[in-house]
Amino acid sequence: MTRSKTTDTGTPHGYRSGHAARLVGMPVTTLRVWERRYGIVAPPTTASGQRLYSERDIQRLTLIKSLVESGYAIGSIARLDDAQLASLDRGHPTPRHRPDSFSSPGKRQDLYLAVVGEALAGRIQEDGAELRLRGLQIGATIADLEALEALGQRAGDILIIEISGLQDDTAERIVQAIRAAAYRAVAVVYPFGANSAADNLQLAGVRLYHRPANRSEMRQMLRDLARDAIDDLPLPPGGGRRHKRFDERELQAMMGLARAVTCECPRHIIELILQLDAFETYSDNCSIATPADQMLHRLLGDISNQARHAFEMALERVATGHLDSMPS
Repeated sequence: MTRSKTTDTGTPHGYRSGHAARLVGMPVTTLRVWERRYGIVAPPTTASGQRLYSERDIQRLTLIKSLVESGYAIGSIARLDDAQLASLDRGHPTPRHRPDSFSSPGKRQDLYLAVVGEALAGRIQEDGAELRLRGLQIGATIADLEALEALGQRAGDILIIEISGLQDDTAERIVQAIRAAAYRAVAVVYPFGANSAADNLQLAGVRLYHRPANRSEMRQMLRDLARDAIDDLPLPPGGGRRHKRFDERELQAMMGLARAVTCECPRHIIELILQLDAFETYSDNCSIATPADQMLHRLLGDISNQARHAFEMALERVATGHLDSMPS
C-alpha cells in the first residue's frame, strides 16, 4: 500500500499513531512493524509527517488483531481485503465448538479443551462436576490426528490427543501439529507405544498418560493439565516460532533510545535480541544423529525464539514514548 500526504486539516477525524494503537489495543511499535513489514494499512501523513489513521483503518487493524489472536499468522492475512477478513471472522466456529477467544494468563475464567478422539471427549464430558471444579469445558472435539493436522491452528487452551498406539513417526506428527498452535498444555493418551517416542514427546513438553482406567485417573489427568495451563509456562508445548518484531535496520535505529532513557538498557536489550536470534539459527543448524537429538535442538531453538520474543516485548515497553524521533 502507498501512503499519501495530506494537510493537518485535510483529515479532521484522523487518529495519530499513539491514539490509534490505544484504540486497537496494541503497542505503537507493533502497529509500526505491522505497517512497515506487512503493509496492513497505509494511513496518509500530515505536512509535518504525522500519520493519521481513519475509522476504517482502526476497524481493519482491530479485525486483524482479533484474527491473529485466534491463531491466524499475520503474514497470511495482512494483504487480504476487508471483505476477505470479514469472511474469515464469520467463518469461525461457534463458541460451543471453538471459543472466539481463549483464556488469558492471570484471569480467572474457563479453560477450553480441544479433545482429539470422540470417545475420550464423551468420557470427559460425563464428569461435569470435575470440569466445573477445575474451570474446564470442552470447546472443540476433533475426530482424529489427521483432522488435527488439517486444522492447522489453535482450537482451545488445552489439547488432549487420544491415539491407538505411539510410535516415532506418530510422535513426530504430533509435534508438528502442535507447533502450528500455542496450547497452554498438551497431553497424549495411548494404550502402548515405543519408549523413544514417549521420550521425544516428553522432551517437547507433552504430558503422557496411559488410557485412564477409571474416573479417578481421568480426574488426575484433568487436574494436571489445568495446573499446567494456569501456571502458564513461559514455553508452552508446541508454541511454535514467533516472527521477528524488528529487523536489523529497525534495531539499529532503536539503539538511539539509549540516549533518550538516560541508561544503556535499550542497547543491552537489543544486543540480547541479536544474540538470541543468532543462537536460534545456530541450534537449528546443529548436526543431529538421533530423533531425540533432533527434538533437543528443536527445543533449544524454541526456547531461544521465545526468549527473543520476550525481550522484543520488553524493548517495545522501553520504546514507548520515544518513537516519534525514529526514522519511518
